[in-house]
Amino acid sequence: MFSRYPDNMKSPSVSLLLGVSVLPLFGLTDSGVFLNVSPNFQQFFREASVSLSCVEDGQTVDGWTVKRTKGEKTEECRAVGSGFGSINGSSCFISSLSPSDSTVYWCETSSGQKTEQININVPEGTGGDQVILEIPALPVIIGSDVTLRCKRKDNNRFRAVFFKNSVNIGNGSEGELPLSSVQQSDEGVYHCYIDEDKPTPQSRLRVRDKTPSPDLIVGAVLGSLVLLVLLLVGGLILWRKLTGSNPSSPPPDVTYADITSIQTGNRKEPSSDPDVVYSSVKAGT
Repeated sequence: MFSRYPDNMKSPSVSLLLGVSVLPLFGLTDSGVFLNVSPNFQQFFREASVSLSCVEDGQTVDGWTVKRTKGEKTEECRAVGSGFGSINGSSCFISSLSPSDSTVYWCETSSGQKTEQININVPEGTGGDQVILEIPALPVIIGSDVTLRCKRKDNNRFRAVFFKNSVNIGNGSEGELPLSSVQQSDEGVYHCYIDEDKPTPQSRLRVRDKTPSPDLIVGAVLGSLVLLVLLLVGGLILWRKLTGSNPSSPPPDVTYADITSIQTGNRKEPSSDPDVVYSSVKAGT
């Protein structure tokens, strides 16, 4: 049976449909890139050094730049005029930290895609009386062990008082607070102080599960639903085009035959006339 739509006219419609259907899924994809801080702390003494890099699956990635805020402006590593640090291989290296380096840092692409921000603190103070809280910059995996340390620059160990969300959670012998088998409830903002020294800056301990985040799961489900709806709608549109199901148009593929009658004289019994030829009328399906 003849079709009014050749096969080469079907491919563009199907290809366009599939292309549009995939777009929502790409928009929901998590890049997996994060800002790696080495050593893995949020607080540093003055004149300490730190290396910052954009990492995915344990490897540094191209196309990402380490950035930070400076007042109301944004700076990027080793930018001319308004930059900070220096490039060491694929990492941004700050060789001598000062309180002016206390701000948020992150990785960003030229298209504006960003990682989570990490707040780095370099407290005021000079000499051995500087006190910091050694707390991980990267999220801690649920079930792992971590130790928070209230530390003086002169390395003398003292009993420290620790706070979580501004609530006293107890003393730590020799300035340490061990957290065994970390749970989601351990996430919060911590600080400490030693004897009569000033308290350290506050830093957030982040806790993550090994399983995908709820946002990523919800995004995948929504993306699948959008894809299914687009496929159904696109399939219906293609079916209507291919079948030509339009109530206002005449039915296609109807064949009409001519009827030819040959008569040589008047006869009383036309049914027995051998010179009459009948042709059939047939409607094609």
